Amino acid sequence: MDLMNGRYEKPDERSRLVDSQVSSVNGDEIKLPTTPSYSGQYILVWMTAFLFMAANSFSFSTFSQFLYIKLQRDNFPNVTINTTKAYCNVDTNSTNYLLQQDVQEKAAIWGIFLYLVGGVPSVVATFVFGVFTDRLGRKFLFYLSWFGMVFRTVWVTVGMNLDWSLYMYIPGYFVEGCTGQVFNLIQVSYIYMSDITTVGKQRSIGIVMIEIAFGLATTFPGLAVGFMLKETNSFILPFYISLGMLALTLILILCLPETYPPEVRGKYAQSSRLDNIKNSWGLFCGQENTGRRWMYILTLLVFTFTCYDLYGRLAMEGLYLLNDPFCWGPEELGIFNALRTGLQQIGGMAIVVILKKFLNDESIAILGSASFGVSFVLEGLATTDTMLYIGNHISATNLSTHLIVLNEIVY
Repeated sequence: MDLMNGRYEKPDERSRLVDSQVSSVNGDEIKLPTTPSYSGQYILVWMTAFLFMAANSFSFSTFSQFLYIKLQRDNFPNVTINTTKAYCNVDTNSTNYLLQQDVQEKAAIWGIFLYLVGGVPSVVATFVFGVFTDRLGRKFLFYLSWFGMVFRTVWVTVGMNLDWSLYMYIPGYFVEGCTGQVFNLIQVSYIYMSDITTVGKQRSIGIVMIEIAFGLATTFPGLAVGFMLKETNSFILPFYISLGMLALTLILILCLPETYPPEVRGKYAQSSRLDNIKNSWGLFCGQENTGRRWMYILTLLVFTFTCYDLYGRLAMEGLYLLNDPFCWGPEELGIFNALRTGLQQIGGMAIVVILKKFLNDESIAILGSASFGVSFVLEGLATTDTMLYIGNHISATNLSTHLIVLNEIVY
């Protein structure tokens, strides 16, 4: 689809990257080398995406529970708090219950604050550094994302060992945000897969494989963290596992071949970084880009809001489930999170395939967003575990919005 000129072009044999790819830089056409249809690159980029996201899941899900229990220890001087299981008082008339509600409020504020400390810079970083892959190559973005996550994970690990104040954790999240957080990893994984696949079925399979990697990497670590916290009674071990995965990820990144040839980067290097950013920004507001451009912008906004809604939910949901009336422990929270992410990330793709037989893409995307909204309402009104799991199952179709929109952007 040629969104810039407002017309649709069906891919034909000439548009497929069978013999070569062609890139136009400053008016000059540069022939890019062909990537073989079957290559170890598929396996390498899949494993890189999986390990990277799994490392993020281990540390992310662990810290949200650590935050709540740390605040409980600081605010309940006369109550002995278990190392990894939150204190939960269901007597609404007791003083400790009121303190517990205050702790939950503080934990929610801190969770949102740390999320914004990293999230706001990551919005800018994702756009800016995404542009620089044309100058510095695709692997540059892998390295940048890796550095940010390693910095935050090491920083938090040291802070937990030394029992830092929560204010001391801010630099770790801010630095990671400036590198684009995990969103740059998501971005470059799709870019890299697009580089090594041809337009059509091959690329569709490649994108689905990346989605499966992300799905598995967010499902099983959450389950493992729950049982790990219960058995070891320590928050440190998941962070060590996360660092070990990041070490393996670095090895895989080093082995990844660069898919953007030096001669193309050389062309871009002749222009300034500011010019590169201006050219990319012209896609959204330049006078030369007219026609159906608004559709691309709207699609991109839907994709962005869907991603932030999906990941932002994880930051708050745990606090809700650890408190009254559920009073869940880490293993129960781990099972719930694993089931939800598994249904969304893996089951969601199966749902899309089925729905495509009866509905168009727009209807599927709307259905996915509506189901996510309904699941939020059900969870917010839930008073029993059964109601929570019903809301959990309803949210499974949310990923359909993500997949449909991603398909429109990629093609």
